Amino acid sequence: MSKYTINFRVHYKKIKKWERMFVVGSIDKLGNWLPQNAVEMGVDKDDPSLWIAKIEIDKDQLTECISFRYFTGYYLLSEYNNNGRIVIVSLWESHIRPRKFILKLDDFNGIINVNGIHEFGVLEGKLLINHGWLVNKEQSEIYLRIHGEALKFFKVHHKNKLYYIKVTPFDLRYKEEYSYVSSDKLIPNWRQSSFYFKITDSIDEESVLQENDKEILPQFPTFSNTDVAIISSDSPEYNDQPISGLLFNNKDDYFVFRTTTSSLENLAFRFDFFVKADNTVKAIRKNPTHPGYHRLATAICMPSSITGTIGDIIVPILAPNQIPIGQLTIDYFLIKPINNADQLQSMENTYARYWKKRKTVEIGHRGMGNSYTKKAVARENTVFSLEKAYKNGADFVEFDVQLTKDKIPIVYHDFHVKVHVAKKSDYLNAECLTRTSSSSSINSLSGFMKKGDDNSEIDYHVLAIKDLKLKQLRLLHVEHKESTTDGSTQVVEMCDEDEDKRPFPTLIDTLEKVNTDVGFNIEIKYPLLLKDGTHECNYYFERNEFIDVILQDIFEHAKDRRIVFSSFDPDMCTIISQKQNKYPVLFLCVGETTRYTPFVDIRSTTSDNGVNFAYSSKILGVNFHSEDLLRNPEPKYRGDKFGLVSFVWGDDLNNKKNVDYFKYVLNVDGVIYDRIGENEPRQNIFLVAKEARKALLSRCGTPCVSKTHSFNTVTNEEVPPEILNVIKSMDILMRRQSHQEK
Repeated sequence: MSKYTINFRVHYKKIKKWERMFVVGSIDKLGNWLPQNAVEMGVDKDDPSLWIAKIEIDKDQLTECISFRYFTGYYLLSEYNNNGRIVIVSLWESHIRPRKFILKLDDFNGIINVNGIHEFGVLEGKLLINHGWLVNKEQSEIYLRIHGEALKFFKVHHKNKLYYIKVTPFDLRYKEEYSYVSSDKLIPNWRQSSFYFKITDSIDEESVLQENDKEILPQFPTFSNTDVAIISSDSPEYNDQPISGLLFNNKDDYFVFRTTTSSLENLAFRFDFFVKADNTVKAIRKNPTHPGYHRLATAICMPSSITGTIGDIIVPILAPNQIPIGQLTIDYFLIKPINNADQLQSMENTYARYWKKRKTVEIGHRGMGNSYTKKAVARENTVFSLEKAYKNGADFVEFDVQLTKDKIPIVYHDFHVKVHVAKKSDYLNAECLTRTSSSSSINSLSGFMKKGDDNSEIDYHVLAIKDLKLKQLRLLHVEHKESTTDGSTQVVEMCDEDEDKRPFPTLIDTLEKVNTDVGFNIEIKYPLLLKDGTHECNYYFERNEFIDVILQDIFEHAKDRRIVFSSFDPDMCTIISQKQNKYPVLFLCVGETTRYTPFVDIRSTTSDNGVNFAYSSKILGVNFHSEDLLRNPEPKYRGDKFGLVSFVWGDDLNNKKNVDYFKYVLNVDGVIYDRIGENEPRQNIFLVAKEARKALLSRCGTPCVSKTHSFNTVTNEEVPPEILNVIKSMDILMRRQSHQEK
């Protein structure tokens, strides 16, 4: 027999009416892990919650082991693909290891059934499902947020009502809209008259669509269903909107509406404002699709209002007679797919929601610690400092990444530096004079040069990192913007200093020079607005472009290094998680503090809000501020209930008692602190595991099955738990090889 049939069956009751089930895997017929090439499954005729698919492959394409995953998705209209559609991933099985089945000799009767019926998202007894990410160049995701005092009405009787808000997207090019709510079919029905055209008198309500009008409607919509998360509630996950919306408490609630689209420039949104009807019978007659509620007003958000990646817009709230009765403030946020992202569509490997439960990992803050405002053994955020932390036993090192003017990702903490160009100084030798007075640096900063009265005075000027090219940063004499004279390390390097000890290393430098056994906790620096009205750094790079440059360096140079992203900007956390599915993300939360000026964004002002945001966004977890958790550890426990990973940062961790409290009492997953390994020796846990594995293999000699050294007899005391699964897998493979040889 030249061909074989493989049957897949998976059960899932919660799939939505407009969605389909897909299977993607490690062979050509399963799409080689690319969602766009996945196999669409069909519904079993006897069980609508059972999805089935079969593929036929040639005998020479059979491999011993085939890996695969299931995901739910739907189609959106494509103006560029030949088939006129793109696949959007809704939910997917995000276990670190995909499903597998191993072909057996008795399978070769021509029909292979893959391990019975699977349950979507459940593998080896563990449920793990994640939201999809942007896998198409045409795909964008838009977030509409209403929070604070978003509603403003002109008259008192309108102010005193309780409003239920519902958001509906629609494509301005069509007189009918795609309804995700009213359809009871697998493919929802397009043929629903657009409420937008009705209220603007663009359609004669008494007219009947001609039969040929149907032909102009596309087969697929250009937008997804709009779901909503209430960040201010105890249940902040995304859900479908009720047909009459959700009650919005002005000043108190934080609503986030989310939609995916393949045609951003044509997408508009309708905000409907419902109130509970006094006369239910009358309300049902007037509005039968929303029983018990009355649509009091409507607001329209047009695509022309969305002019950038993020911003605020104000739209009028209109009564049914088109009279303005108030206004709605909308905070919008747009994510675009990463450039050159073809290789990032793969579903083969993912660590986005993966964190192995082990003892607390210890993370070197900026390598060996803050050196510009405190004392440290090495200049912070340098290759030398990061490598020194690893040698001192750090499991991860934490450092900050931002862009220079020429868009090169560099490692540096602050957004600004102090710059001076001196004609001559006692502490600069001839080599340094040449470097500081180079034409490239002086030309770009000539307007800042001042001469002191004694012809040797140095004038400092604060400049943003984003306004200096990498070459300028390395040529100019720069100081930390809060530099002191108490013996802390200066930013500017000595002229004969080793390259690895110099400031402003590139991200690529760290990826290629620092030992790969140490993980990287990369903080993405992006400036935010503070509550005192100041901004950390105005006129910064656009968010999508900014992170695309950084991610490109990571994808090209990270290899197998363990990487966890983090950021104080919650929107940046969302962007990173939606642009790629490989690396996990933590939200850096300030919480309630008396040490720092808090950010305006309320998602960061309390640890509880940080937990709600992380859970709703389905990122890995929260990096809590030690000051806040020492005052009240409850947010950490809430995060545990949501399955979130918890790191801790802060000056309190320079006290060993506090480190021990977080490690052994709160059992956090990671602690970040200065001067790691100086007071007591420690070893990198990943290096320990590697050495244990080498020792074990050395004991076993050649890879063969031994009666006295069976991998099945290895105990937890003999080898760290993180490699036990690897060892057992090796044992299975060896036994199978031995069986085949016999």
